[in-house]
Formats: sequence, structure tokens, C-alpha cells
Amino acid sequence: MAAEVRRGVADEAAEEASQLVRVHLGLERCADAGGAADTRLEAPLGDKAEAYNHDLRFQAAVGDALKASGVDLTGLDLGSDDGVMVGTVVAWMESEPSALTSLTLDWGKVCGRVREALLGAVRKTHTLVALSVGEERAMPLNPLQLNGREAVPSLDLSGKRLGPASAAVVAAGVSVNGVLTSLNLGFNDLTEEAALGIVRVERQRNKLTSLSLARCSIGPTGAAEIAEYVSGSAVLTTLALPHNSIGAEGAAAIAEALRGNGVMTTLNLKGNNIRAEGAAALASALRVNGVLTSLDVGSNGLTEEAALGIVRVERQRNKLTSLALENCGIGPTGAAEIAEYVSGSAVLTSLNLCNNNIHVTGAIAIAEALRGNGVLTNLDLSGNNIGGETDYIKASEVEGESKEVGAKVVYQGREMVVSEGVDSDGELKLADRTGILAIAKALEVNGVLTSIDLRGNNLSDEGKKAIQDAVSGREGFKLEM
Repeated sequence: MAAEVRRGVADEAAEEASQLVRVHLGLERCADAGGAADTRLEAPLGDKAEAYNHDLRFQAAVGDALKASGVDLTGLDLGSDDGVMVGTVVAWMESEPSALTSLTLDWGKVCGRVREALLGAVRKTHTLVALSVGEERAMPLNPLQLNGREAVPSLDLSGKRLGPASAAVVAAGVSVNGVLTSLNLGFNDLTEEAALGIVRVERQRNKLTSLSLARCSIGPTGAAEIAEYVSGSAVLTTLALPHNSIGAEGAAAIAEALRGNGVMTTLNLKGNNIRAEGAAALASALRVNGVLTSLDVGSNGLTEEAALGIVRVERQRNKLTSLALENCGIGPTGAAEIAEYVSGSAVLTSLNLCNNNIHVTGAIAIAEALRGNGVLTNLDLSGNNIGGETDYIKASEVEGESKEVGAKVVYQGREMVVSEGVDSDGELKLADRTGILAIAKALEVNGVLTSIDLRGNNLSDEGKKAIQDAVSGREGFKLEM
């Protein structure tokens, strides 16, 4: 155990504690620690470390070191409930040390008594602002923010490499926090059980309006427990569970919770492999749910028909302001039906159809809907081959004076542009510009849209220019190509 002394302990005592503890860890030989007479200190202790825990001088040094503002317990043997130093450390934690601001230990190597004492300290501390629990590369946690003594209403702990130990600390702090209303623990290294620990605390606390548990290894069983939480919550308005594995069974449980829920407005189930069965359950729930306004079911292995099942319900329901159907197998026919939905919706402001295959004819249908739509502000059509590029085809099947890149030609009765010139096999590629040009024309008359994503569509230079010209001069417009 090393100690950084800022206040609360004499320099001499702190130095003795630091040296003795380093010897205990086998980091220094006896001579380097002041020439102590104990023969056990003449070499790194190795397997004799446990015996040294009983040394009264060592225990006294630990006692002094624990008065420091920064304490590292990783070198102490705290693995057994009846260990010699366990009582000292537990008593110290329970005393609410007033100088302590930074604490480090290895959760995986300490016993249950120490863990419980630590969680109790997290709930009660008025000083501790940096806590590390031995998870590699994990961000230290701030217990004062967790327990609410630093009154922050929103905590974003996403992507901080937190694991189950950190989740236990978060749960302990949040359990006594009266101000926190938004918590994001997504994209860490949590297990399902660790994530559910947070949920169980919140079921009792009932204050979060927003909870994000993205990529937390949540499966069908975990989803069922979360569904019970949703059913009983009168305050949770946003639930984000993207990139888990809840499957159709988990989606059905969430859908059942939605039937009787009157507060949740935003649900993100992206990347959960809910498939057609799960989508059908959600569509059925939407029929009787009057409050949900934002839904993301992208990248769930849906067929076009499954995705359209949700669209058809929503055409009657007309409540969603945001709908994400990324990578849902939607082709030109499905895009045409979605375009009809867009034309008739007076509330939909955001539509995500990226990574489908609506192609040229689908783009034309969407463009037609944009012409008369007065509410849609954000549209994502990236990755849909709107540029209409063909596979390699025989140059002999193409009509036109020139087969050079950019030349206008006719193929199967349609005017197209050469996107790749004739190769050694006598083949070329063509691009159908009508889809992207239709969108450009629609943008010229649509004054509401503020963002459009057209990346990954094999757009020709002419198509890009048409889009740029259409939105030129529109302050704040976000265009991605």
C-alpha cells in the first residue's frame, strides 16, 4: 500500500509507512527501508508477506498511512474475511475518513467484508472524488457525483471501460442519490448481471427519466427484468438498449411493457436481433400505446415486410416523431410505401433509412414525398445505392456515341451516365442519375429539411453538384455526401 500525503499525517510517519509497505510488497530490500532489524525484511518477502501482516510496526504504519488523502490498498492481503488487516481497513472505511479524496483497491482480490465496507463508504462519503477498483484502463469513478453530494442531474459514463466492480460502485452511489435523473453506462464492459444491478436499484429509487445500457450483454432474461422495471416506472421516458442480444423474446417482453406504459417516449432497440417476431410484437404494442414518439429498430435482422409492419401501424397511429429503420432489407417497393407514410405524417421529423437498398426508384418516391412534406427535418439515406450504379455490363449493350466516363448513354431504354469506362473485357459501369436528381429537385422546393445524409451512394459529380446547388445558401443546413 502506498500513500500520497497531502494532509492529516506527519511527514515522518508517512515516510515510514510508505517504506514499510513497499518492503511488504517486495519492492524494496530492508536496507533501502532504513535497515530494520527484522530478518524477514532482508529480502523481498514473497510468500512471507502474510506473516508480515501481523507485524505491529507494519500495522502501525498502515494506520498512519490511512490518514492520508490518497490511499492505495492494492498491496494489502484483504482476500479473507478474517484476515488480520481486514478489520483495520473495514473499521477505517466505516469511520468515514475526512481527509480521503483518492482510493485504489483491487475489487477482485478483496473479501466480501471489504467490498461491503467500500460500498458503504461510497454511499456516505463527503470527500472521496476518485475511486479505482482494479479494472484495467477503467476510468476512476467520482463517488460524490454518484451519491449526489455533487448535485449533477446527468451522468454520462459511457465508453469508460467500466466493468462489474465499477457497476457495483455506481449502483451503491445511485441508491442514495436524490438528484440524478439521467444515467448512461453504455459501451463499457458490463455483464448482464452488473447492468441489472443498476436496474434493481432504480426500481426501488424510481427517479431516472433516462437510462442507457448499450452493449451490456443483456439477453432475453435480462430484457424481461427490464420490462418489469418499465412497467412499474412512472418517470422513465427514455430507454436505450442498443447492441445487446435481447432477441425476439426480449423484444416481446419490452413490447408487453409498452402496452400499459404511459410515460416512455423514446425506445432504442437497435442491433438486438429481434427479427420479424420481435418487430411484430412491437407493432402490436404500438397500436395501443399513445405516448411513444421515438423508435429505433435498426440492424435487427428484419425483413422488409417486418419493417413495413411497424410503418403500417404508425400510419394509423401517427405519433412517432423519429423512426430508425437502418439495415432492414428495405428495397424500392418498401421505400415507396414509406414515402406514402412520410407524405401523410404531420409529426415525423426524423427518418433513418440508411444501409438499405432503396435504389433509384425508391429515391424518386422519397423525393416526391419531400416535395409536399412540411415537418421532416432530418433524413438519412446513406448506403442505399441512390446513385444507381450498375454492375459491370457489356459495352455492346449500351447505346451512345461515347463510352467515356461521364458520357450520356442509353441502357434498356433509360438514359444513364458512364461511371467506369470500358475495361479490357469490354465491360463498363453505368449510373442512373434520376434518383439523386429527383432528390435535388425536391430539396429546391422543400424549405423544412435541415439535414440529409447521402454518403455511400456512389453519387456522380453531377448528382453531388445538383444537391449542393439545391441547398446552397440555406444557413445551418447539414449535408453529408
